[in-house]
Amino acid sequence: PGDLAAATAAGAFAGIRAALRHLDGEVDWPSRRVVVQGLGGVGAQLTRRLKEVGATVIGTDIDVDRGRAVAAELGAEFVEPSDEVEVPCDVFAPCALGGMLHDVTIERLSTRVVAGAANNVLAKAHHADLLMARGVLFLPDFVTNAGALLRGALFHLEGRHMELAEIEQRIEGVCDDVLERAAEEDEPPARVAKRIADERIAARRAAHS
Repeated sequence: PGDLAAATAAGAFAGIRAALRHLDGEVDWPSRRVVVQGLGGVGAQLTRRLKEVGATVIGTDIDVDRGRAVAAELGAEFVEPSDEVEVPCDVFAPCALGGMLHDVTIERLSTRVVAGAANNVLAKAHHADLLMARGVLFLPDFVTNAGALLRGALFHLEGRHMELAEIEQRIEGVCDDVLERAAEEDEPPARVAKRIADERIAARRAAHS
């Protein structure tokens, strides 16, 4: 199907772009600071994409030596792991282990947006409500990290290689829909995205019953 890490990074990038445009009406990359937590295969590609459009990127990784090397190669700043949640930024992009947003880390966050490529970012479902209460826009991970799933599924179902630009377009469109409905219903985007998924599954089942 192609490079799945690049596909995942493309989706995360699209989600970040959608979130910034939702909040401010524009993206203006050169004025943005993004913290990328985890500089592995996906985090490094997301960092590269963000640097290409002129954003300031601060990266971190639990493998400090490798993380420093990747950050230097990509022209990003580096902070020690565990310090990254307190770095003032526009976007915090988790691209490492899941469950990192919990009671303690959410209180330490200094960001307007959380959107990344890690799986199961929230330790518990109610942490979506806590983020909203603190004024942090959280795009659910199962939307922003779906790029590899899209690329892999399309390849196996249709034998077609999905280009990164198409992945970005499709995921950004979903993010726009989720954010618009979340604003209308005054609910966390994570809960709205889950409800949209449930509605689509129910409609599909009804159509085939």
